[in-house]
Amino acid sequence: MARYRHWKNLAQGGQTVFITATALDFVAAFERAEVKRVLLDSLISDHRKAGAVMHAYAIMQNHVHIITTLPLRMSAAGFMRRVKLSSSKRLRPLLDLETQNRFRFQRGLNRRVIWQRSFRSKIIEGEAMFLRLLAYIHDNPVKAGLCAKPEEYFWSSARLFEEGRWNPEMGLMDAVKASTSGGSDEGSG
Repeated sequence: MARYRHWKNLAQGGQTVFITATALDFVAAFERAEVKRVLLDSLISDHRKAGAVMHAYAIMQNHVHIITTLPLRMSAAGFMRRVKLSSSKRLRPLLDLETQNRFRFQRGLNRRVIWQRSFRSKIIEGEAMFLRLLAYIHDNPVKAGLCAKPEEYFWSSARLFEEGRWNPEMGLMDAVKASTSGGSDEGSG
């Protein structure tokens, strides 16, 4: 049986999907609060420009989880290509020398520096699945030992859900931008 090297991300425009994107060779590129802030700003900007709706997120040390409703005319692959390209441009200048050196030895296809070529996605079918994956995202920082309760981790949408700031149609788009402008570095872990 052949082993697939890359995930087949079949989600099409208009679908709500759970996505995980990982740093190349699992380098802990997103440890610093400044890097996490820029990555979150990039995610927000890309969602707005594409017409996507971000429902949940967690920025971990070497990967990011999001639940998003894709724009009508864009597949998950097209959307993530945009997200990875724009976030890489913003993040590269912020990487410290040690992190840059770790990436130097792991250059990916097409001289990719930050993100692995593939990403994982799962089409969300129904409210029960949405809630299960939402809990997974919000519990991820707790399981990683970055906080005691999901809402304590600043770089996750758990606190926004706790405050009732999520809207099924608009997602977290307005709540995220408002909470990060002038936000603290709590839970920067």
